[in-house]
Amino acid sequence: MSSRQPIFHIGANKAGSTTLQQALFVNHPEVLSLGKPSYMSDPGDAGQAVDAIRDACEVGAVKVGEPIKKLWRRALDAAPEKVPVYSHEELIRTRYYPASDPSRMPRAIVEMAGPVRVVIVTRHQIDLLESLYIHKANISTYLPPDRWLAANADWISTFRFHEVANAWASAVGEENVGVFLFEELARDTASFAARLANFIGIDAEVATKLLSHQHKNARKSRRTQAYVKLRSALLPRASLGGWLPEGLRNAWRGYLDGGAPSKESLPEEWIANIRDGYRGDNRKLAERFQLPLEKYKYPL
Repeated sequence: MSSRQPIFHIGANKAGSTTLQQALFVNHPEVLSLGKPSYMSDPGDAGQAVDAIRDACEVGAVKVGEPIKKLWRRALDAAPEKVPVYSHEELIRTRYYPASDPSRMPRAIVEMAGPVRVVIVTRHQIDLLESLYIHKANISTYLPPDRWLAANADWISTFRFHEVANAWASAVGEENVGVFLFEELARDTASFAARLANFIGIDAEVATKLLSHQHKNARKSRRTQAYVKLRSALLPRASLGGWLPEGLRNAWRGYLDGGAPSKESLPEEWIANIRDGYRGDNRKLAERFQLPLEKYKYPL
């Protein structure tokens, strides 16, 4: 089993998670990458252990028995000299932090893995929700922004970053909660990489090189958005790609992915309500973790 303190990177969604997973965690020689990206094809022992905790957290109290602990230990045995990093942005979802017991999942993680550190990457919530909308609404069935927001209210309640950080701090100690800004990853990658690497306990120079000029899971294109809109209106249950041979399907996918990124603004009435809903939480986050949220115009 690893002698290095495990790291749990819990997102947020659309805040550089895929870039960190695919460019940094899976490639850094000092990191044992758990969770995503390999989770998507095979959850492995660590994924099975954390999934069991996630499932239990959604329905009530969590009992972390020896089978779950054994799965976790077995996952770490693969590279005991490395820092285990379990990355999965769904771990930030609000359903894992119920108002009645917000630290339920963090406590269960600690019971399974022992002392851990947690990495949270924030993003201006309006920008985040706009990016999330473009990503989610352009996959299969198109919905205009107001209808998508109304149908996905749980996303709006998810990104209260101070509430999440506080839940983890109560279980692991505030010194073991690292809060980082997506805006700094995008605009000053070297400084972001150095801070993150120092918090995790890995070589910062290597981390900076791995993250330099990386942007994974880029925003859907305008072509993709136009196609999904048209298909949803005319043939909502059809998939053109499913009718094409592989070569043409790949060419079609490449065409859709090309061109300018999609742009879509949330309705003004929604923006006003979302800002009001996050101001208090953001003020607490900025003060507690000394973060320059005002510089990046977060709702405050």
